[in-house]
Amino acid sequence: MVGMLLCVFEIMALATPWYALGGTSLPPPWDTMSALFYWGGFEGFYSPPLIPGSNTRTYNIPWSEMKSTLPKDVYMTCIAMCFLSLFSMILLCFLIFFGFVFPQTERVIKIMFFGQFKWICVILCYINFLLVLLSWVLFFAFSYALSEADLCPGSNTYVPSPFPFSNKTTHFEPLWCDSFANNRFTYGAVKWVWAPSLGWIFALISTVFSFTVLSIMLTVPTRDPKSDYQRIK
Repeated sequence: MVGMLLCVFEIMALATPWYALGGTSLPPPWDTMSALFYWGGFEGFYSPPLIPGSNTRTYNIPWSEMKSTLPKDVYMTCIAMCFLSLFSMILLCFLIFFGFVFPQTERVIKIMFFGQFKWICVILCYINFLLVLLSWVLFFAFSYALSEADLCPGSNTYVPSPFPFSNKTTHFEPLWCDSFANNRFTYGAVKWVWAPSLGWIFALISTVFSFTVLSIMLTVPTRDPKSDYQRIK
């Protein structure tokens, strides 16, 4: 059951964005904005529209159009780790079902692994735990990746600039290009908030379930493989 819950959380991690930022009380003519980093890259949502006179309230910057490939590299590496963790847990669930739960195959499978079936499962649990851990730990480099791609306040690399600031502003704080999660007031009442989003949080929670599976697997008693041979005979 714990393994199945882990699979659910990892699927949710793969299906949801991993990073988000937003601003309120922006300088005129804007009011609010929010942005997500998802499979396709940067997805911004603006009210009113970012481009005056336009009815389009969204503005996207694909990974391929960013100044650096580092944001995509960091994001997709973490997604890949999460996917491999999901795959390894599905494999582990099948092995546990046929090797420990289903009586018709339990003895045969343990003999096939020369009595080391438990330790094969334990090694797979360690691999799964390491993959889950790396998936969200490596994502701490995302702020540096955004800085490398110049997806920072005041950026002139992209037209229009995805972050609306007053034209009178000459000094820009790095904000999300300098820290992984925080909030800050800038230039009066303008408030910016940036933090990892649902995907990263689900990956973090998955670590708890993965560690639980590993702990349970370590408590499973081992049997003498000779007894399995005798039972089959």
